[in-house]
Amino acid sequence: MTVAYIHDDWGAPAFPERELGADERVVARWTSAIERANKGRGLPLAMPSPLDVLPETMKARTLPPMPWPAAWPDLARRCRTYPGAIVGIVGGTGSGKTQMAVQLARAFAAAGHGCVLWAPLELSPPELNLRIVANLHGVHMAAIRDEWPERRIADALATVVDRWRYVPVPRAAVDLKLATMEEAVGIATQIYGAPPLLVIDYVQKLTAGSQDKRAALTDAMEALREMTERCGCYTVALSQTSRGNAPMLSGRVEISSSTDAAGAGAESSEVENASSYLITMAVFKANDAPELDAIWHVGKARWTGGEGPVGARYTKAGGVWTELDHLPATPLEVDAEVKRAKRGGTPAAPSEARVALNVSRSTASADKRREAIIGALRAAGAAGLVARELRRVRGAGSAARQRETLDELAKIGRARSTSGRWTLIA
Repeated sequence: MTVAYIHDDWGAPAFPERELGADERVVARWTSAIERANKGRGLPLAMPSPLDVLPETMKARTLPPMPWPAAWPDLARRCRTYPGAIVGIVGGTGSGKTQMAVQLARAFAAAGHGCVLWAPLELSPPELNLRIVANLHGVHMAAIRDEWPERRIADALATVVDRWRYVPVPRAAVDLKLATMEEAVGIATQIYGAPPLLVIDYVQKLTAGSQDKRAALTDAMEALREMTERCGCYTVALSQTSRGNAPMLSGRVEISSSTDAAGAGAESSEVENASSYLITMAVFKANDAPELDAIWHVGKARWTGGEGPVGARYTKAGGVWTELDHLPATPLEVDAEVKRAKRGGTPAAPSEARVALNVSRSTASADKRREAIIGALRAAGAAGLVARELRRVRGAGSAARQRETLDELAKIGRARSTSGRWTLIA
């Protein structure tokens, strides 16, 4: 056996390290020792080696990643989620967490792999019905609740009735609540032959009534993580933040990185530890504004390493989220621009400063998107690319943005489409 020595900073040997290579005699000893230990045991002791669990790794490759809404390409790239993983969504009261989950659930149901299971711990099923219909049709919930006839609401809900179920969670201990969810996941998997999406809105409600809520939430999230892995389902866990952290998540306090944003969530560490991905929502609210700018901070991305910010916009009519191709100006940045304009002798209202900043950033993003698409078409050569292939190009944006860019390139004679394949014109 060859031995190599690792040296510390002073040149002295720190510890020996042998060249790796399986010793079959030692492997056999492990097998014999475990068999002896399990004789007479009620619960067998399992100590698999990394090679023993390789089939599970390969099996996971055959399972589809969670379908994100097509209008959120950057978030989907950063949060490529596989069965057995939790996506944590952290935000303050009224930040649009539930509507984000509704829109994600719609995309999941439309993909046709499995169904949506919603644990309504905060809002009741009738309230969630209004949110689903509003998101489907882009109208305010008040109009649906007060004006829509029952037949019209029923027609809208009928589009998801085969792939959406509410899970009645009992007012009981956490173990019983999770056992109810696990039973529902098992039923859904049996019916569809594919793992469902489980949405929990919101996780702090799991530990309602506990004296030490932080410790109880830690235990609940660990139990939820184990259940998600055991059942092989997709889980989205919504988490509430405290009002004390509102300035940071409203853009009035600067956040230097998306991983720092996770610390703005009350009890977010418990959710972060159990999640494969963590999205912290910073929403820039304004009185009576029909639309709100926001930044989705991906502070944890276990498999993709895609930590970072994603620009977004929330439309109150319908509670619809749209991914932007740029990061919108925060209130802190708007205030700085207003002061700069005032010093320069051209005063501007905050609304004007916000629009100017966002237009400038959108224009810069459009230029980058154009360069990304031209580069991809140039690399493809005469074979060209179809729209589906272009969607995999990093920086190409959403399908709608790609169509805008391709139409622009076609108008100026830089690209053309032949039988659905786009090629670059020299």
